[in-house]
Amino acid sequence: MRDRERGRARGGAIAETRTAFVAALERGDATAAACVYADDATLLPPSAELLEGRDAIEAFWSAGVAAGISGVELDSLRLRREGGLAYEIGRYELRLRPPDGDTVVDRGKYVLVHARQADGSWLRVVEMFNPDAPPVRTSGCNEIATRPREARTHRSRRRQEEAGEP
Repeated sequence: MRDRERGRARGGAIAETRTAFVAALERGDATAAACVYADDATLLPPSAELLEGRDAIEAFWSAGVAAGISGVELDSLRLRREGGLAYEIGRYELRLRPPDGDTVVDRGKYVLVHARQADGSWLRVVEMFNPDAPPVRTSGCNEIATRPREARTHRSRRRQEEAGEP
C-alpha cells in the first residue's frame, strides 16, 4: 500500500504530514518538503553532519531533488503519541534517477519525533534515517532481482501478519 493510501487509514494529522512530504519530494519541491519540519528541527542524515533549522533541511532536500529524487515511499511501522509529542518508526525507499545513469534505490529505516502545533497540526522536530545497505543501481526489469532479500522478506512477513497469517 502506498503512503497516500496508508496515510488516511493510520495516524491522522501525522499521516497527512507524511503524505505532504512524500508528494512534495516527488514533484521536486524541496521548499514544500521542508514545511513539514519545525523552524528549529534537527535532521541527522547518514554519513553527514547534523543539520539544524528548516533552512538547512530545505538545502539538504534541494540537493536530493537536484540529484534526481524520483520516488519516495514511507512505511510507518510504529506511531506512538504522548501529549504534544509523538515518535514514528518506519522503513523508507528512496529512488534517485540521475540524468547520467540507472535508477538508484536506497532502502532503510527512519525515526521521527513530531511536535503538535497550536493549530492541531504536527511538525517534525527530529528526524534520523539510515540505509539497510549501500544503495542499489537498477535498470528496468532487474529491479526486483537486485532488491536485497531481507527487504523482500520483511514486506512478505508484514503482509502475512496484516492478513492474520502466522
